[in-house]
Amino acid sequence: MIVPKTVEATRAFFVFGDSLVDNGNNNYLPTTARADSPPYGVDYMPTRRPSGRFSNGFNLPDLI
Repeated sequence: MIVPKTVEATRAFFVFGDSLVDNGNNNYLPTTARADSPPYGVDYMPTRRPSGRFSNGFNLPDLI
């Protein structure tokens, strides 16, 4: 008898990296390296405001 494999949903997804996968949470840290001013986020569709990310919009982990 062949028993089909069960597929388990992914519970969490952790991404460790650099500014290419930054989610913008450094705005809450006391540092000078922040991305909370223009031109960061000018093309970020939900708000068109700086999102704290060192990218200009969504990153690859946002789309996964």
